[in-house]
This record gives sequence, C-alpha cells and structure tokens, in this order.
Amino acid sequence: MQRKSYYTLLFLIFLSTSTSIPNFVTAREDTPKIQIVTSVGLLQDFVQNVGGDLVDLTSILVEGTEDPHTYEPTQSDITALINADMFFLLGRPGLEPWWGGHEDDGESEGGYEEIILLDNDDLVIITVMNESMTEIDPLLGTENTHGWMSPLIAKEMITNVYLGLLEQIEPADGDELTQNYNNYLAQLDSLIIQLEANQSKYEGLKVVVQHPAFMYLFDFLGIERIGAIEEQHDVEPSPQHIQAIKDLMLAENCTTLVSQANLDQDVILQLARDTNATIVWGVPLLGMDGRDGQSIDTYIDMIEYNIWALDNPETPTAESGSIAGYPNLWFGLGFLIPIGLVYVNTQRK
Repeated sequence: MQRKSYYTLLFLIFLSTSTSIPNFVTAREDTPKIQIVTSVGLLQDFVQNVGGDLVDLTSILVEGTEDPHTYEPTQSDITALINADMFFLLGRPGLEPWWGGHEDDGESEGGYEEIILLDNDDLVIITVMNESMTEIDPLLGTENTHGWMSPLIAKEMITNVYLGLLEQIEPADGDELTQNYNNYLAQLDSLIIQLEANQSKYEGLKVVVQHPAFMYLFDFLGIERIGAIEEQHDVEPSPQHIQAIKDLMLAENCTTLVSQANLDQDVILQLARDTNATIVWGVPLLGMDGRDGQSIDTYIDMIEYNIWALDNPETPTAESGSIAGYPNLWFGLGFLIPIGLVYVNTQRK
C-alpha cells in the first residue's frame, strides 16, 4: 500500500507541473507587442526586420510617390502617433519638417511634435540618423541627407534601430531581438559583397543627376556625378542652368542622366534628347515601382533595383514626354486644331 501511495503521489505531482506549462506559454504569447510608428516606409522595413514578431508597425509615409520633404500628416497619422509606444524618424534637416517644423528667419515654425507629446508624453522618440551619417554635397554645397542609399550607412541606422528597441522590449525577448538583428546585418553584408562585385564595371562612368538622392550609392560604386539639374528642392531649374548642364555634358563626354519616376520628367526627357543621353530611372524610396511595375517594398530590393537600372538605361522616344520641347498635349492639339477648323468651315458651307 505504501508503494501505491508513493506512485500516486508522483503521478499527481507530474500532472500539476505539466498543466502549468501551457499556462506559462500562453502568458508569454499574450505579451502585447510594442506599438511603433515610423516616419517613412524605409524605417518600417528596418524596424520590421529587427523587431520581427515583437512589434506592431505603422508608417506615416508609405508610397514612394509622396515627397518626405513636403508631406503633411493626416488625422489618422496623428492618431497613430498619439497611441504609439515608439516613433522612429530619420531626423535630418528637411526630411520630416511636419514633425519638428522648419526654420524661418532663425525661428522654428510649424510641426506636430509638441501637439502630439501633449497627448502622449510617454512616446519614445528614436532618431535613426545622426550628423556623422551625412556629408556636404560638393555639387550643391549643402548637407546631403540621403545617407541610407549607402548600405554601409544603412547598417549604422539599423544598429540604432536595434539599440532603441533593446531598451523597450521585455528582457526575455532580448535573444530573439538580437538574433533578428544579426540575421538582417548578414543580409546587408551579402548585399555589400554583391555591390563590390559590380564596382569595376562602373569605372569611369560620369552621370548628371536630376536629384541628389543617389550621391552615397554612386560614391560607393565609384560613379562620378558631374552635375545636378535640381539645385534647390522643388524649384524649377533656370534655362541658364540647363544650358550649363548641356555644355558640361558635352565637355565631359557624359551620356548618362539619372532621374526618378516621381519627379517632373519634361526637363530630363528633353535634356536627354538634346544631348543624345540615356536615362537611368532610379529609386531612392520604398513604395515606388520597379521592374514590370512591381512595387519595391524592401531596402534590399531597392538597392538591387538601382543596380539593374544602371545596367539598363532607357533611350527617350518621341512618345515618352515631349517632342522638341513641346509636351505631347500641345503636339496633339497642333493636329486637332486645323482639323477642327476644316470641320467648322465645312459645316458653314
């Protein structure tokens, strides 16, 4: 009888410990995710790769057709920030003026930062870029804030994402976060090796860019930018500047222009025709269209697409944009107006 009682006791102990295990796992799975908002889709990709299943993400700006320099947040954007635990932003001048405002005569104007922090003073703000990640653009004489176009700088940004998350997650999730971080860095290292293998074929390549976004990628690849069409953001270049660019391309034997689909195409298309140049349609943001109209949704895909675009420049045709400086609309009207006049005269007779 004593032996039976002993085994019965062991069996009851086993049952009690085994039924407690599922309760522990369930509690772990029910741990709420960190609610995170990012300023742009690029940072959403970085945070998703590092945070994985530990985070719940929303991005203020997703579509590549939106301009981060001029974007104004919607009411749903503001609500998301008020309800968020963390906010990741690039943090360089001019990239998110809607957040901290902009300088006007030495004074800061606009910006939603103070308004949002009044409703959510616990919001943890992580600035992913810092001054060491950017340089003065020698073509423009001002800071070029597009540092993420270099995968070396992107790795630094991802490290800042990791360190920011590490301070906010539960200690038990540290190993998972670190594993995600290391896995993503390994992917970036593979991308860097791929880019380094392409450097030799761009030796001696000179380009004129419409927008300064590609400086860091081209510096990494050894591509020389000899001129920029856009001297100031969202300001049309003067005829004098366009002529200077034409003269420069002729003097430097430059036959490659670099643009992007979300910019005004009339100037770049006409310049290409006037100089017999080809156009590389690059992508500096996520959410833009790549090959075959497919949306580019990850940082790695974006960089790989730009390599493909460099290897597959396009020659503009009369159907794509304008003819001899006249937009297709006016060119079409040039045919339609005489036809209309003939029709009117016929009706009068």
